Amino acid sequence: MSRSLILSGSPIEVEDVDRYKSAVILGPWCCAYRSDLRFEDQKSFELAPPPWDWAALKAASDYVDGLADRLCDAFFASLKKENPGLAKGSVDRDFIRRHFKGWLLLWLGIAFERFRRLEHIREAYPGEVFRVRIFKRTHYNESGLTEFYSKQVGQEYNLLLFSDMIREMQGRWKHFEASEIESEWKETFVDVDPDARREAAARAAGEQERGPTRLQLLKRRIASLAAKLNFTIRPDVHGRSLSFRERLRLQWKLAPRHLLFPFVSYEMRELPVVEKDWGRWGEFFEAQNDFESVLPALLWKYMPADYAKLYAARTSRRKLAQTVWIGGDNYSPGGNDLCSEIRGAGGKVYTYQHGGGYGQYASFANEDVERVQIDAFLSWGWTDKRGPAIALPSPYLSDLKRHNSQSQNQTTLILAGTMLPPVVYKLQTSLSPEQLLSYIEDKKEFIQALESGPSEALEYRPAKLDFGIEEQRQVEAFLPAERISFSGRLTERLQRCRLAVFDHMATSFLEGLAMNTPSVLFWRPEYFGLNDQAAEDLAMLERAGIYFANAAQAADHVNRVWSDVAGWWHSKQVQNARESFCERYARRDDSWLEIWQKELRAAQRAK
Repeated sequence: MSRSLILSGSPIEVEDVDRYKSAVILGPWCCAYRSDLRFEDQKSFELAPPPWDWAALKAASDYVDGLADRLCDAFFASLKKENPGLAKGSVDRDFIRRHFKGWLLLWLGIAFERFRRLEHIREAYPGEVFRVRIFKRTHYNESGLTEFYSKQVGQEYNLLLFSDMIREMQGRWKHFEASEIESEWKETFVDVDPDARREAAARAAGEQERGPTRLQLLKRRIASLAAKLNFTIRPDVHGRSLSFRERLRLQWKLAPRHLLFPFVSYEMRELPVVEKDWGRWGEFFEAQNDFESVLPALLWKYMPADYAKLYAARTSRRKLAQTVWIGGDNYSPGGNDLCSEIRGAGGKVYTYQHGGGYGQYASFANEDVERVQIDAFLSWGWTDKRGPAIALPSPYLSDLKRHNSQSQNQTTLILAGTMLPPVVYKLQTSLSPEQLLSYIEDKKEFIQALESGPSEALEYRPAKLDFGIEEQRQVEAFLPAERISFSGRLTERLQRCRLAVFDHMATSFLEGLAMNTPSVLFWRPEYFGLNDQAAEDLAMLERAGIYFANAAQAADHVNRVWSDVAGWWHSKQVQNARESFCERYARRDDSWLEIWQKELRAAQRAK
């Protein structure tokens, strides 16, 4: 007798909670975004085991990297056959790799992760057959990466992707009995931050009514000019970046005359490539396994429409050869193509770290994407053997105010949390959806183990994006609502607090250490898979009493040092460990501008 397998938990797939009781649910995301179900209710249902451990995730990431190269080669072969004149110009094999590979690494990681979960059902339940309800919808319209990022964490996108894979594998996957769902359902996302959304809408409406101010117009004009300079410092489109002020300061140091005479224009023009030409790539690609066999039917369906176009700069190759381009342009096809032309002409292309995780995780999807098209990666202090990484101080961290150890109002204990989409969407060795409930339980254990002094001073700072998990409601079961705060910037609170505690490995704990804020870190080692060097450096923090592998130990330590936090934090052992760790992962320097200037001048001379 067959059982039901719930793929996404979407309303069209599961009408009511009763169906969960006798079914197997594919992942924790099936309990998110539902008004009739709580995320923690998954404990009452049978959750299919995931196919991943750290070694498997790292192997999958390496496999996807090689697969992306093979697909790019197939695309180039198809383009060369259909458009021989175009392929003889600047659009060579490397150009095509830089155009496609960043997006391919993201999407192939998502698709392979989901494929392995479906495939793993056969391994986890040998001999069983599962009834699945798949989406009949056969079209998917997506214009660009912004839309891709917003949709791929939701139920509709994942149900459609699961459905297409099962449909394509009919006849080979005997462990599924599929029936199609007749529906035109379209997902409506939960507004995770309604107050911020209303404020932004009010500001936009006010500006539209009265028009932009003179100051706003001036800022737009300056930004437009700054984007066309010979040493071009581009804002990163995916996370923290150099601020506008930092870009201008760096630009002035490198090429001051171009602030007044911005002659280099990077306006893009679209090359005459027809989408149907790309559809013939399959004849140049030989599938080596079941996953690769479904790609011809899926890849062009899910690829954003922007990637069916190629772009070229209007700027001359001579001007491109003079360019040092710094920015996160791996996330747009036009930016990819421009950077490819700059490198082809002899210019330099760098990207830079804009958050935590880089140089630490054994596998990190963002870093893989951002290494595709660059001459070097500008890190916050680390180097490795994977490719050229230049260790520089972070302008962002360098500009943060240091912890005010002389403040008379240091009474607050800050606990900073995180959250992630319940659907696994990247092949990286970090906190997974299956661990979210235990992650919240660890928070509870820490808070309840605090003594009265630090407990009464506690302020919890959750992540603003909740992804249907309702963490705030869960935390309010063991922490009064008035102790939960979204107001103000975390870095401003870190500058004035008595002690900061971080329960995850991301950007915020690096900010705290770089600011020399007294900090305690705790998370289970199984939540974050590190490379060998990062594991050694975290062990150094553990020996110094900064990092703890469980919540109870961290709470005991906070209780012990609370009466004299400064005495503990400024001890020689703790400060030596902090400084050593920051030198590799959170380097700051008041002279960062001169250090960057020296490095980029050297790059210019090396061209």
